[in-house]
Amino acid sequence: LILEEHPAMTSIVAREVQQLAHRPHLSPKALYNCVIFLNQLQLSRDEAEDVDAATDGKKREAPKSLPASLISTYFHLFEMTVKKNASGKKKDSKQSATDGAGRLLS
Repeated sequence: LILEEHPAMTSIVAREVQQLAHRPHLSPKALYNCVIFLNQLQLSRDEAEDVDAATDGKKREAPKSLPASLISTYFHLFEMTVKKNASGKKKDSKQSATDGAGRLLS
């Protein structure tokens, strides 16, 4: 609703939600809501052009456009989820292996 009234704030609000999504110990429900909010943002060509105009052709670290930063955030969250699931499966397989050995010895 606020972004409909003030569309120039889209990149600022998106950046803050992205920072929230990268916080450690964030509940899954809060992370889900962050992703849903970011997914529903209305993007326009102006956001990418604003970044090009801000660099003025100089060699310096250019800020990412909003679409590029969203893609980067989505991939980072995906990588974190895959790592989290992989470490959980390793723990489960180690636990089941020790449980099976205990059953064989009893």
